[in-house]
Amino acid sequence: MRLRFIGTGAAEGMPGVFCGCETCQTARERKGMDIRRRSAALLNDSLLLDFPPDLYSVTCEDARLLAVRHIFITHGHRTHFFTGDLPNMRSPYSRSKQPRICLYGSAEVGQYLKEQLGRYYDQIAPELLDLRVMKPFETAEADGLRVTALPARRCSGAFIYLIEDDESALLYAVDTGYPPEDVWDFLLGRALTTVVMDCCNLTEAETAIHMNIEDNVTLMRRLYAQKSANDKTRYIATHFSHIGGQNHAEISEALRLYGIRAAYDGMTVDG
Repeated sequence: MRLRFIGTGAAEGMPGVFCGCETCQTARERKGMDIRRRSAALLNDSLLLDFPPDLYSVTCEDARLLAVRHIFITHGHRTHFFTGDLPNMRSPYSRSKQPRICLYGSAEVGQYLKEQLGRYYDQIAPELLDLRVMKPFETAEADGLRVTALPARRCSGAFIYLIEDDESALLYAVDTGYPPEDVWDFLLGRALTTVVMDCCNLTEAETAIHMNIEDNVTLMRRLYAQKSANDKTRYIATHFSHIGGQNHAEISEALRLYGIRAAYDGMTVDG
């Protein structure tokens, strides 16, 4: 399983469009790993986790998104599901014929799609999308991967995803609070190889909707205690906000002390 981070920023990205704070100004000057698009990730080039408004800037540099056949949406917020780009998948906005994409999410995500597209829904959705509404703890098969939707605290209909193949298991918990108890019961005894965790503001306590370092460490210890993780499990934090006031180097150092790697846009990990 190959995981590539398309974006690692929170809702406003980094730097924020209308923000001139020291962190955002530093990001503009240094660029590189201090620039963060809104959060999304690509698995094996064919499975996309979330559909943020920054995908256009990605396709300017990289055509791999043309191979995406499955999109899993975590929740119906604009920065994770930017429906405004969906009409651009069809003629005359696209001159290349693309097969219908399987779009997965909760019933709330499906309703969000209808509301956002409005009168264009009946024209666009049947032509471009195969909408597959998932229920909590339901598993879908997508290009050799098993993807299970797990409930998240972020908002009604929000999911985190457990993604498995025959050799590895990835828990993708982005823009979410600390997992609810039924998720812990489901994960009991599972051997996670990689855990991707929300760490929005690093030190600010927002456990109900976002995690910080303290929540990340609590999650890691509990996974280990219930044998859902082991000494080989790797932990990666993402979905960082400039509100935390730290650039990539500072974030990396703060997380490294706990054995957590800080993701950056374009980072790729295997297994």
